[in-house]
Amino acid sequence: MDEKNLSNFKSQKNKDEWMLQTENREDKHGFNSFMKDCQNESMPSSKVALDTYSRLIPKEPDMTQFSEKTVEKSKPSYIIGDAGSSWRMMKLKKIYEIASQTGRDVNNVALERYGSLEAFYEALEEKEELDRRKIHGPSKEKVTGSLYKQYQQLNPQEFKKSSESLSDFSATSDVITVTMLNKLQAEIMKAQMRGITDISKLQEKYEKMVSIFEFQKTQKDIIIPSNTDIMREKISSVIDPDNMTIEEMDDLDYYDENAEKLSKRIQRREIDFRNIEISDFQRTQRILDTCPLCHQDSSPPMAPIISIGTRIYLSLPSPPELSKYHALIVPIHHRINTLECDDDEWDEIRNFMKCLIKMADERNHDVIFYENASAPHRRMHTAIEAVPVPRDIAMQAPAFFREAILSSDEEWSQHRKIIDTLARAKKGLGKMAFRHSITKEAPYFHVWFEIDGGIGHIVEDLDKWGKGDIFTRQVFATMLDLDPTIYRKRGRWTGTTDPREKAFLTTAIPQRIYRIPSDLRSQALKGVVSTIVGDHMGIRRAVAPFSICIYA
Repeated sequence: MDEKNLSNFKSQKNKDEWMLQTENREDKHGFNSFMKDCQNESMPSSKVALDTYSRLIPKEPDMTQFSEKTVEKSKPSYIIGDAGSSWRMMKLKKIYEIASQTGRDVNNVALERYGSLEAFYEALEEKEELDRRKIHGPSKEKVTGSLYKQYQQLNPQEFKKSSESLSDFSATSDVITVTMLNKLQAEIMKAQMRGITDISKLQEKYEKMVSIFEFQKTQKDIIIPSNTDIMREKISSVIDPDNMTIEEMDDLDYYDENAEKLSKRIQRREIDFRNIEISDFQRTQRILDTCPLCHQDSSPPMAPIISIGTRIYLSLPSPPELSKYHALIVPIHHRINTLECDDDEWDEIRNFMKCLIKMADERNHDVIFYENASAPHRRMHTAIEAVPVPRDIAMQAPAFFREAILSSDEEWSQHRKIIDTLARAKKGLGKMAFRHSITKEAPYFHVWFEIDGGIGHIVEDLDKWGKGDIFTRQVFATMLDLDPTIYRKRGRWTGTTDPREKAFLTTAIPQRIYRIPSDLRSQALKGVVSTIVGDHMGIRRAVAPFSICIYA
């Protein structure tokens, strides 16, 4: 075997031992110094911690091993003002923000974040140089450590304390966990059982770790590793700079050539996240401003108001209606679905349901209520629609809706096709069956055949389900034999007087409208007066500027 092949064989055989080699080798690509910097910043403190744990309980107790240790840190290899300078300045700024918010000393916070005060003062020195360049121009390329030397001379006690902390704890990326505390506590107990009396150092270390652990629990900041840290971690895992693959060399060249561009992209991504939040807020505000069912300042909604309570009002649907006296039960507040309503709102919703059921019963009709909340992402104002139908047709309604739901959505779905809230109500849940069967975050459809329940469905494929409430209108069109132009067309509210409003009041519920005396109007507006007709709570309504009516 010639000398060339022999040397290649030896380098391949010993490539797994590259991290243990300490001699200086020729640095062809500039990787050796970079990896040494990375190792010096993160590895020594971990090594000290491992050595400490491995020698916690010696056969012959010798507590001198817990004496002070200092870790030598090589000079930084970065250039002041390079591509990573902005990230270092952001980290430095964060140190001062945390110190200001928590009321702690800046040096203590920097010691936890950087792992040593030397790195902190190097960042300060870089900041001073960057500020100086804005006025006088550059004076040096790299950090010299002069600021840290001044600190050592002026504060020798703080320097000693920082050295002890560095030997006790790992670098800034390490976090004290409950497992680490339990292990150290167990080692202290074992030392006591073995008769070791001088364990004050261990107890002091345990107390320091507990204090840092308590601080970590109260800390609200989420630390996300920067791209520089991730890149260093990847580079430190390279086996040998001399044996890099073509892909690794190509990636490195790409990072070097596009460092500034990549850093700008990261900053732009953060700005994009903020823009998403702003645009989302603006979209929500635009929906609220144009909602036809919301009260805009002092003006009423565009939809007609038949009767209004403290939290809910009764309205009419946009034309054409599915049946005579078709009505809407609408929350006054903008709700995406009725599951967001509180208990008081639900009590009023049920009161309106009872009134409409009693009104339809006098005409030998039943009322089918339904809510279509299949598109919560659109944030539209929800409403429960009340459709009176003849009693013989209402008895067949459950079969119509079951068949339509089973054939409307995905064949293979994650949720049950039919959620039988009526059966759950009869089993003991009562009026809470609907609210306990579906979560408010889910896109759903629900139809009530009785006041306590009916059947529900989780909408998984909105495109297949259909836009708006076209699905429900098709089912009613099948049951009531309606013309296609009625259920396919959906008009808009104009904000003007609707002739259906007068017909609804004069024909449907004339016997349930009562005029309140003028001396009680102010109390009625405040919700104090609750005139009761029959067995239902009264609901007030302003039918004219000079009067208030209550009906049940």
